[in-house]
Parts: sequence; C-alpha cells; structure tokens
Amino acid sequence: MKFAPLPDYQAADWIRRGRVAEVGTVDSLVPRVFEKYLVIPHPIWAQARASVRWSDVAARAGLDLADVPRPSRRVAELPSEVTKRLPIETSEVRLSGPDPGHLPTGVIVPLIEVLGGGDLQTSTVFATWDGWGARTPAMSAGAHVSIGSRGWYLLQAPLAMAAVGFVDGPVNQGLGPGMWWPVDRSWIVISDVDLEASYVGCSTTAADELLASDIECFLVAPDATVWG
Repeated sequence: MKFAPLPDYQAADWIRRGRVAEVGTVDSLVPRVFEKYLVIPHPIWAQARASVRWSDVAARAGLDLADVPRPSRRVAELPSEVTKRLPIETSEVRLSGPDPGHLPTGVIVPLIEVLGGGDLQTSTVFATWDGWGARTPAMSAGAHVSIGSRGWYLLQAPLAMAAVGFVDGPVNQGLGPGMWWPVDRSWIVISDVDLEASYVGCSTTAADELLASDIECFLVAPDATVWG
C-alpha cells in the first residue's frame, strides 16, 4: 500500500461548495452536508509523551469541553494541585498542550476502524497542506488545489494509510494529511494546520459508534465556534 498522486483537480470541489460560513465556525471547515459533526480534541501530553484525556483534566479543573477557545493556554495555566490528581503514575506531572495540525496514530487507528466499517482498503482521498517543510516530491505530485486560505496536494490510497502517514516525509514528526475522505464522501476528517482539535462529519450511525468508542470526542453543531 502507498499514496498515489491524484491528478483530479475537481476531487475536492465538494468541500468548497459545502462550506457555508466564514472562518471561525465548524461549517467553515467541514462541508455542511452531513447528519452529525464531532470534535476530537488532540490529546494533552504529559512527560514521556503519555497522553491525557481532556475529560480527566476538565473534571478536575472545572473546564467546559464545549467552550475551550485556547486549549494550550488553559493547560499551561493549570495549577499543580490539579495536575497531581490526574490519572498518571508519576509523582510530578508536567503537562504540555496538544499538537496542532494532526491526530496521533493512537487516535487515528480506532477512528479509521469505525469510519471504515471494518474495511481499511476503502479508497480514500488525502489532502496534505502545501506548507509542510518536510514535504517530499512524491507528496507534491498530486493536483494542487486551493481550499479556504490554504493550498493542498491531493493523493489517493487505502484508508489504512491514514495511520501510516508519509513514510519518507512528515511521519517522523507524526504529521499526516490534513483532510481525508472516502471516494463516496460518506464522511470526512479535517485537522486544520492551526487547530488543536480535529473535526469529523459523518452519518448518525457513525457518530453514535464514535461516541461509544474509546476515542475522546463530542458532538457539535455545524454553526458552533471552532474548538481549539
């Protein structure tokens, strides 16, 4: 399995047409054509890169997950008496904010299992931001399109490659495609470069399965303010 350049410049037109709002709301990122929309907060990191669930932090710090406009700042401001009560096996916990622009593999793996309905060979379109410094020539061989204020290169591969990333490129930093969707457009995952949360548009059935999974996520209205 590998990424193949996708020369079809119109493959992402449906995203441009489906975005119905200005920058700052969910439907300015995710096409407003789905039954449900979910936010997946990127994990908070503790020392040794152990991930921490936002819900655990919120329960101890009084944070409202539906209204955290600047997650990194809120994490940095948490007092020590809060971090010491987190479920991490260490005597002193130092937290760092979530990584912007991508989901870690530990989240992508269960995500693609749900969205793919067990078929990880589903033909999937991947859009990678043209501003990644580690971009390789192979990544830049697909059609170059403008979506929103950014440029993207289009590639195609089986869904399983979402968890692999670009083997000779940004995977060394854990980076991967910023937008990806199956050719039937039944769902989409968007990890905008600057955001510390990713967004999923999908069916009600898929949303229910994601909410019942171990993935930390929550429903959001399409006209809600972008989280993170």
